[in-house]
Amino acid sequence: MRYLFTFSRYLFLLVFCIDVRGEESVGVDFNAQYQKGMKYMYGDGVERDPVKAVKLFKIAAANGNANAQVGLANAYFRGDGVAQSYKEAAKWFRKGADKGDKESQTQLAFLYAKGLGLNKSEGQAVYWWQKASLQGHKVAQAHLGIRYATGIGVLKNTVTAVKWWRLSAEQGNKLAQYNLGVMCARGQGVEKNVDEALKWYRKAAAQGHQGARQALQRLKF
Repeated sequence: MRYLFTFSRYLFLLVFCIDVRGEESVGVDFNAQYQKGMKYMYGDGVERDPVKAVKLFKIAAANGNANAQVGLANAYFRGDGVAQSYKEAAKWFRKGADKGDKESQTQLAFLYAKGLGLNKSEGQAVYWWQKASLQGHKVAQAHLGIRYATGIGVLKNTVTAVKWWRLSAEQGNKLAQYNLGVMCARGQGVEKNVDEALKWYRKAAAQGHQGARQALQRLKF
């Protein structure tokens, strides 16, 4: 009986501890931890401390905070506050991507395209850029346009390339603006329109795109 009482008492204490930890976990604001981590990562109002930032990101990321997962993935990608690891970066970008985070999807696509931290796959790169593009991510749209224009990882389709470049260009992406200008100048995927080409070249050039500046010089504009 004494052993049974001791075991029952131990079981009660174990259940009590689990319940307490659960209550504490429920009360934690993991987004606040992420925000605090960002302050340490960039020295916003505090002395920059990437190691402390990563610790905060890890706690919030492990508890499902998508923003923290992106922050942690970027830290691993750069080797900032933690040993650089493309494999870990890919792992955390994938978690965010699976939750529908468009920034994670975009970065995961880059890792697939370059074969960093995982096996290179142009098809997977297109897949994730497509998901991010549908959510309006301008960088993903710009690179998805390149894939459609070149036929890398997807069936070549210049009309679709122009579609994604236009969406990205309208959001101010200079790469898309330049490429859209090229397509308008050549009449590829869209009706030839030099005035439209000049419009996009000027927008890209204003943001420092050298190819756009050279195109304007060749056209003497």
